Parts: sequence; structure tokens; C-alpha cells
Amino acid sequence: MERTDSYEKVNPILRDIMKTVFDSRRIFPVEYLSSIRKEVVNDKISCQLWFISPGCSHDNRGGCTMCNYGYGKGFHFDKKLVLDSIKDNLKELEGEVIQELVVGPTGSFFDNLEVPAALRREIYTLLADVDIENLCFETRCDTITYEKLREIREYAKTKTITIEVGVECTNEWILRNCVNKGQTLKEVRDAVSMIHEMGMRTSANISLGIPFVDDQLGVELALKSVEDAFGWGFDEAVIFTYHIKPGTLLEVLDRNHLYKTVSLWSLVETLYRVPESYLGKLSIAWYKNYYGKESPLIIKSPETCPVCESEVIALLDAFKNKPTRQLVESLYGFACDCRTAWYQSLAFGRDDPMENCIKGFQKTAEIYNIDQNLIEREAAYMRESWSFPYD
Repeated sequence: MERTDSYEKVNPILRDIMKTVFDSRRIFPVEYLSSIRKEVVNDKISCQLWFISPGCSHDNRGGCTMCNYGYGKGFHFDKKLVLDSIKDNLKELEGEVIQELVVGPTGSFFDNLEVPAALRREIYTLLADVDIENLCFETRCDTITYEKLREIREYAKTKTITIEVGVECTNEWILRNCVNKGQTLKEVRDAVSMIHEMGMRTSANISLGIPFVDDQLGVELALKSVEDAFGWGFDEAVIFTYHIKPGTLLEVLDRNHLYKTVSLWSLVETLYRVPESYLGKLSIAWYKNYYGKESPLIIKSPETCPVCESEVIALLDAFKNKPTRQLVESLYGFACDCRTAWYQSLAFGRDDPMENCIKGFQKTAEIYNIDQNLIEREAAYMRESWSFPYD
């Protein structure tokens, strides 16, 4: 659902709450400045190069409810140390043929406040000699310009280039009132057009586990978002399941019993209902804790139950490598008591989805002692502007 220009794309109370979350966030201890993570996709090596940055500009302004891509006040960024760390990481790829390298900071690669143009050029120079079939850069759609895309092409020459953007959800009401994304669907579609004009590929990140949203609506939103993304011309889509990370609103909501991590059965249900024609260009990410259960970087992760979790994760790993209908059927047909309980919870009926979202928002605002009159005024606007889910 796309709104008119008169629609306010930012919920002012949620934005102010997110500013408070950012201001109270401790400076995380940084154990490494960059890292390389390798996975097998289509029987080829796919890597993710992450590097630390000053943090997402949107997060600094009061960012997304699930995210902690800002390190708190007082964080010091040392460009030289980061570049040296990236060089060391890239040495791990010497002698290997890499199908894809996804490059992303703690936020948006094209954000000039986060990754200045001079730093981007130095990173392009480091990447120029690596044997990579496809170079992928993660960024917010509102940071993309023709100039920045041209610059990549100058350095990358004949490599395939993909730009990966956080769509999250294609319902602007949800983006405004549950995610605090601060972007419009027009901005997303304009970015897709710009990227394609420059002869590059596009990838859409789709969310599963959005706060204030029940499991049933979460699946419906993810399915419609995947459909819309391909309808708008995205070349691929990636479904991300949310983890609870420290220094996020999700952590606060979890502590106050207003949020629970999304079940992996929600992901399985989504994959089962995705049209088969989409499977070849659909991937999944962060359906497991890549850091390990003892890491302080993750509080809670998507799960099933201890009895079946390892087998379900193994099937999801296999799907990520080769997304086939046969693997989806194996996941959907998997028998476990926790799967039965999850489906039974859907069958008990549901509260009104709009009021469910608004109730979650109101309780969150009360945690932060927001004036009740302001809460009611915003809730009235939310009711007035509601569309379920894509009218």
C-alpha cells in the first residue's frame, strides 16, 4: 500500500522513543573492526564483508525498531584501522573464486556521513583485484545516487554489481508505526529504476518478526512484500528473520513482555506459500545466530524447539544453498510438537490486527512516559490512516 504525499512517513512518538533508545545505548565493545563470513550458495562460495563504521545515520536520528546499527554516544571511528582490518580479511579470499561478496558497514554503504566518498574509493581499490563474480553493496534506498553508482562501475569494471536495500515491508502504515523505517515506497521504486538504468542488479531485504504484529499478519506481510518487490523489478529478495539485539527497542519490548522472537515456523509457512516461480530468486538470511549462543551481540534468536531445531536449521541451510520446492515441502511436512502448537496458536483466532498494533504502540509509549494526550492523538491518526494490509 502506497500513501499520498500528505501521509506522514514518520510516527513522531516512535521516532522520539527510538532517539531515547539510541541515547541510552552503551558503546558496545568492538572485538574486531571487520569480518568475513563464508557460506555455500548454489554450491559456490558466497561471502559477507562487514566493517565497523560511525553507525547508521537513520539510527542516530531515531532509527528502526529492530536495529542497533549505531554504537552510542562517544564511539570513536578510526578509518586507517578499519582499512587495515579489511585488507587482512580480503587476504583470506586469495586463491579462491568467490561467487558473491556482500559489502556492508553497520548501516548504509552509500551514506556519506557513515562511509565518506574517500573511504568508499579506497575500499573499491581493495576490491578491484579480488576474483569475484558479483559484488553486492548494502545501503538504504535514500542514499543511492547516479553519481555513486557510476563510481562503482569505474572501479568494478566488468564485475556484476548488485545493490541490496532494506525494503522490510511494502505496507507504509507498518513501516511508519512498527518499523520506524523513515522511507516511502516511492523512494524504493525510484531506487530500483536508478540502479537498473546503470546496468546493475537489485536485491530487496524483507522482514519477518516486525513488532506489534502477530505471526499470521507477519507471514501475510512478508508474502505480499516479496510479491511487490518482484513486481517492482527487484532481481532477488531475501527474507530476514529478526533477532533481539542489545540496545534495540526489541530488547525493551522483550523485557516488558511485549515482544517474542519470531518462530522459524513463520519462515517455513512463508516459504511454503511463496509461488514456486519465485523460489529461484528468493533467499533467506539470519534464520540462525551466526555469532554463537554465547555471544553478547544477540539476546534471543528465531527458534523452533530443542528437539527439532538442529534438523530444521539444517534444512534451511540446504534451502539457502539451493532453494527448491522439494526442500520447502520437507520443511513444511516436518513433524514436531512445537510445530503443531504454533499452528494451533493461529487457529485460536486473532485480535483485530489494527488494534493489536496500536495497543503495542500505546504500551510502548507508556514505558517511556509519553503524555497520554499525545499517545491518544497519534493512535487516532493511526486508526484514520490504517489499511489492512494492502487496501
